[in-house]
Amino acid sequence: MDECFAREGRIEEHEVRQMTVQAFAGKGRWGIVINEETREKLGLEITSYEDGTQMDGTKDLYKMAGPLDIWWENRNFCCCAIVVPDAPDILLGAFLLFAMDLTINLDRELVGVHGDIVMHRV
Repeated sequence: MDECFAREGRIEEHEVRQMTVQAFAGKGRWGIVINEETREKLGLEITSYEDGTQMDGTKDLYKMAGPLDIWWENRNFCCCAIVVPDAPDILLGAFLLFAMDLTINLDRELVGVHGDIVMHRV
């Protein structure tokens, strides 16, 4: 909404809520995993709930929040994020990496192209 409001002149461009973060590559199916603090800072709306299983086998119902625009250099992707309340890190899942044409270095388990990821509320 912030980006739409800025285009309409309802808020200034500098008022669009955004964060620059370091993220880790996740080999799971999810697009992006954020924690509740990140969701609140970006002002993301809860769009739905989805069943999910964490790597340790924990199953739960998770919030989906968005829309969220994710940028890395000249690449971007708009999606909803799954909210894991106390997640210590932001994780970029395989689907998101593929959509942005990024790769995983399996030796180091890092995104194959490095740099800050910029996220902002759409």
